[in-house]
Amino acid sequence: MKSALPQITHLSQERGWQRGTCNLLKDQKQIGRYKDKFGNDCWAFPNIDCDGDIRSIRYRVPPKAVGEKPRWYFDPTGSKRHALVWGDRLRAARIAIHENQWDAGTHADKLARYSAK
Repeated sequence: MKSALPQITHLSQERGWQRGTCNLLKDQKQIGRYKDKFGNDCWAFPNIDCDGDIRSIRYRVPPKAVGEKPRWYFDPTGSKRHALVWGDRLRAARIAIHENQWDAGTHADKLARYSAK
């Protein structure tokens, strides 16, 4: 089995996140790798319903050319989209709303840096 270490290093460098944040998200199965039907090795996030069941994954296909943006897809296609929830909403002192998983990861990373000081 291929080591996840280079992927975590790449994710940390690409997103500007601490390695600890990347490892935490990976260990909690909130981010992973997915090989799409064309063989692209993609970052992926689970699409989890309110009962905690994974209904699909949302994955990012890397750009094919310089200047092109990555593309996002769901597998299976046509799946209902669910809000990304980390933690217990009913016990939370604060709730943050983000446009996407990358923004939520960046927020978590910055909070970890702030609370570590």
